[in-house]
Amino acid sequence: MFKWFKDRKPDHPLADAARAQELLAALPVADAPRALDEIVKWTGSVLRTEGFPLEKRIGVVKRLDEAGQPFHRKVLRDYLAASRIQQSHEQRLWNAAFGFWKHLTAGYAACLAEAGEAARTDGRRMLPLAVCRGIRAAGQQLKWLQLRYGPIDDDLWTVLSAFYRFALERSLERQALDLYPNVPGATDAQREMVKVLMLWATSPDTLSPLLLEIAERLTVHFSPYFEVERGRRVPGCYAFDLDGSRAPGRLMSSATLKPSMMLFGAGTAPQEMEKARPALEQGTVPPEIGLGGIYPPEAVLAAMSHLSLHWAPIPPERKHLRHRVHARLAVVNGLDRLIDEVVSSGSLGLDGIESWVIEDISASGFRASIPEMKPDWIRVGAVIGIRPEGVERWGLGIIRRLSRDRENRGQVGVQTLAHETASARLRPASGSWRTALRLDAEGYLPALHLREVTPDPGDVVVATRPGLFSMEHNLEMLGEHRRRLLVPVTLMERAEEFEIARFREIRREEA
Repeated sequence: MFKWFKDRKPDHPLADAARAQELLAALPVADAPRALDEIVKWTGSVLRTEGFPLEKRIGVVKRLDEAGQPFHRKVLRDYLAASRIQQSHEQRLWNAAFGFWKHLTAGYAACLAEAGEAARTDGRRMLPLAVCRGIRAAGQQLKWLQLRYGPIDDDLWTVLSAFYRFALERSLERQALDLYPNVPGATDAQREMVKVLMLWATSPDTLSPLLLEIAERLTVHFSPYFEVERGRRVPGCYAFDLDGSRAPGRLMSSATLKPSMMLFGAGTAPQEMEKARPALEQGTVPPEIGLGGIYPPEAVLAAMSHLSLHWAPIPPERKHLRHRVHARLAVVNGLDRLIDEVVSSGSLGLDGIESWVIEDISASGFRASIPEMKPDWIRVGAVIGIRPEGVERWGLGIIRRLSRDRENRGQVGVQTLAHETASARLRPASGSWRTALRLDAEGYLPALHLREVTPDPGDVVVATRPGLFSMEHNLEMLGEHRRRLLVPVTLMERAEEFEIARFREIRREEA
């Protein structure tokens, strides 16, 4: 699978420590993607150069890995910071990060393949670190692929298995070490492996990029509480076949155990995680949870709730039966464009409307195929206008699950928030808006009335831009030839581009 190398003096600038330090110090600090691209080139050249002693080769790959870490952190921050970056810039950031981890994975794997020679005795002390770094690099490849919703190559699972089998065959899986300089906490190959598997087993295709990053950080933090076994089931058991090339998954009670299966579960991590919930619900991220950055408490709570659901001993089940259908679906991108379409009855025209195909449907949502993915707006958490073929009114949905194949076709799971919407206009019942909002010429905020979403008689549910809802302010709503006085009840959902809130309609004589 990987090139094997002969022992002779290497003809490479990074073989000399002083020259290597000089070259790595010259990486462009102000351009993180370019710096990662240069590290990728150096890694490739090291793997193509013969004559490196094994310990020296591992050391050079290790040094390139460490040099790239601050640049990778900068690229990741930039990638997560803006949901609406230009597609060309998004592509550049993604290519740089994914290429970095892909070449590191190949670098560590090649070193271990070389170490597999029976006659090799040099470099043995470096092997545990190479295994752990290799597992992490393969796991980061998986994460960056999922940030763009796939596709995931089966070869990645094969490479990940190879790293761990190497550790098992040499009894290195529990050898403790420090993974990176200045990163506190010891780790080992087993822990690095279960971090990757536990995150992947929790349906990452239902997480937005930000929540995926937070979920990974939480998985790392609570990984000491996970359980790993060979040949014995654990509570809430997942399985990963080290002889196969398939992703990990829940182990069914009827499944036959194989000697090659790595069995793992959340252990006591859910209970430990719940200890942080009260602080998060009060708007504070506990400082002892190292997330590697500052994240909104509500986002951390959302990621934690997602992990708790999938780490539970009993897996989550569908609440509603699905039925196979085949129907066309008109789709509008975003709340603002849907409001324009509903208010002006077809102002967008064909150029502003996507056409998807519904494949199955339930009471709560549907699964659809997308002929061509547009990653600049199709993402988990995006709100969309939906109108099945033959239906007159627009509904409202939110993308909850997303995957992409090698031909850039998508599979999307959508939760239906409302089957019918109507245009509405909102303003404070008294005083003026206390936050900056884009209003119409008369000072009203355009919104959508979600007509059939009425948890209690007399309730009104509206969707609008974020920043509207406040428990302290009543609103006046104009719509459908009526004027209503609304008293806030609860904020049902809020995201970067929308919020959905429930109000109680008060008759004027009651007010």
